[in-house]
Amino acid sequence: MTWRALSGRPKLAAAAAFARWVSFAAEAEGQRAALTKVVARIGRIHAAGAFATWASEAAAARREQGLLTRAVARMLGRAVAAAFGRWRGLAHEEVATTAVLRRAVARFTARTRSRAFGRWVDFVDDAVTSRSRQAKQILSATSCSAS
Repeated sequence: MTWRALSGRPKLAAAAAFARWVSFAAEAEGQRAALTKVVARIGRIHAAGAFATWASEAAAARREQGLLTRAVARMLGRAVAAAFGRWRGLAHEEVATTAVLRRAVARFTARTRSRAFGRWVDFVDDAVTSRSRQAKQILSATSCSAS
């Protein structure tokens, strides 16, 4: 082995070391790229999971809102029906009360007219009786004076 042969050995060793380093660097770059893809995929999976959770919660909220809307509509419908029932009952009661009051007023009016008519009849009877008496007195006075 000559000096030259010995002097080339470190270059070969350095070249081999450099080649191994390039190989390891390329492998590390490949692993880094693969890890970047994996991390991105995990992020997408987490984002998709979060979105799926949000979508599920939003759907549940819409269902609950629909149930609450129907429940409130039912309650309002019952309240309106109850109010209408009360109004209808009051209207029937008012009609009945009005009929009773009309009959009472009609009886009162008839009684008042009857009393007035009775007084008129009494007055006419008294007037006829009084005229009849006056006529008899006049006839008796004229027949007494004629004799």
